[in-house]
Formats: sequence, C-alpha cells, structure tokens
Amino acid sequence: MKRHVFLFWISIVLQLTFSLSSALSQGLFGEEEISSAKGPTLERAVLCKELTGCIPKNKAVIFSISYGKVICLTEFDRVPEYTTVLHKWFRKDILVTSIKLALEPPRWSTFSSIELRSADKGPWRVDVVDETGKVLAALRFSVTD
Repeated sequence: MKRHVFLFWISIVLQLTFSLSSALSQGLFGEEEISSAKGPTLERAVLCKELTGCIPKNKAVIFSISYGKVICLTEFDRVPEYTTVLHKWFRKDILVTSIKLALEPPRWSTFSSIELRSADKGPWRVDVVDETGKVLAALRFSVTD
C-alpha cells in the first residue's frame, strides 16, 4: 500500500513539473506576450488645429477650410527599437498623401499635417500604420466651409 501511495505522489510531481515547463515554454505566464510584441505601442492619436510643443490645441473632428490645416499627433508609449510609422491621409477613401515618420526608443511623439484648400471639403480619415502594414488607428474627420 505504501508503495502505491509513493508512486501516486511521484506521478503527481512529474505531471506538475511537465505542466509547468510546458506552460513556461509556451509563454502562458506573459513572457511570450512581452517578447513577441515587437512593434510600437500607440498611446494616443488626435486631430487638432495647432500644436504647442507636443500639446494639441483645439482638438476637433470638423475643420473649417479657414483653419488652414489639420494636424495628426501620435504618441507612442513603448517603442522597443528604431522604427517608422505612416500617416496615410485619405479624402473620400482615396489616398491623398502618405507621410513616413521615424520613432525612437523608448517613447516618441510625432505628427503630420495637411494644408486645407477649398477642394478639400468632405469626409477624411488618417490611418496610422506600422511597418508591417497593421493599422494602429483610424481617425475620421470632415472639412467644411
């Protein structure tokens, strides 16, 4: 009887050891998630009329042509390595311009802007895209008189 109890406990210890090593190798305790998150982490993306330093002023989703321009500010909380992002500006779902912006570790803020003309009235969007082509944010706005 003692031998059966001993073998039972040995089998439990071996199963726990195997399960723990398997869980560690598969990243079930968070290690894999941290190491596989290779790209930058977008903290904030905002549209505004002007910037003071890296502080957006007059945030909006409707912009008058009289404002003269629209600015897209993006802030990245975690930038593991030097990389780039794109600000893709679309008017009526047609790509107008794509602006490549550099990011540097460990945190980085960057912006792009467009000058407004009377022909720019209508719906717009800015896609923030990482180097792999993943859309990190899509900001929609309108341009009016």
